[in-house]
Amino acid sequence: MNSLIPHTPLQAFLLNLEIVGHEGQFDAITRAITENGGSLISEDQDPRATHKHELTLFKITGRGDTQEEMVRDWQQAARRSLKEEKPPFPEPRNHAEEIENARWEMTRGFQGDIETLEHLPPALGQST
Repeated sequence: MNSLIPHTPLQAFLLNLEIVGHEGQFDAITRAITENGGSLISEDQDPRATHKHELTLFKITGRGDTQEEMVRDWQQAARRSLKEEKPPFPEPRNHAEEIENARWEMTRGFQGDIETLEHLPPALGQST
């Protein structure tokens, strides 16, 4: 994940999944479904299911023939959804739209690379 600090529940949860590793991911997902809402359906629970396992969490769905495939599919879809986010005004025409874009960026956290930060001037009172 490119984010330096997770600022949304989805970013924090994806980071948590990386930390707990493969063994703890399914437990973390079932806890998150309980806490945040979502669903976990297996083929034996719903005969209309298109896959053996289906997970919906943070309005993102992952499917697979095994639990591992389902988790991997969900993680990929979650990462794609973070990359696909766009500011409210992709091409701001005035200062008010620039401000709205800045507010949007603050709520989702910095998504750039560390190299981008290195080109910024030092903060006031900070020596170089």
